Amino acid sequence: VTKNRACSRGIVDYYARGESAGDFVSPRVDEARKIVELPRPAGVVLALTPTTNPVATVYFKVILALMTRNAVVVAPHPRAKQCSADAARLLAEAAVAAGAPDGIVQVVEEPSIPLVQALMADERTDVIVATGGTGVVRAAYSSGNPALGVGPGNVPV
Repeated sequence: VTKNRACSRGIVDYYARGESAGDFVSPRVDEARKIVELPRPAGVVLALTPTTNPVATVYFKVILALMTRNAVVVAPHPRAKQCSADAARLLAEAAVAAGAPDGIVQVVEEPSIPLVQALMADERTDVIVATGGTGVVRAAYSSGNPALGVGPGNVPV
């Protein structure tokens, strides 16, 4: 329960206050280097979630995707598909209630290796965020799409 709260309320609270509050959407100007950074969404994030800590990982990835103005498709580990799908649907409902477009958060209800491999390689997937075993992370990295991955024993950060 504590981890689930930290990965949901904690992250929103952290970014809602302080200097980082607008970092996801506000331009930054570096006068010394004469650089203007214009943050933009990646597009569609494929969020691969593990069987360990599945709810916390779904919360964390979905909230970060939404805060950075991205759509997200949650692809849960088959052994955690029900609780992961429930968490994703709850977040989808909350996002729509807050004004996000319907369908901004989606979940793969019946995950399988061939389906997830197809999603990872699909040209409509803009970035993969993979959490899980070494095989999952390697598959994400070799999918042909940009990927961020961490293997077993990781934490959301």
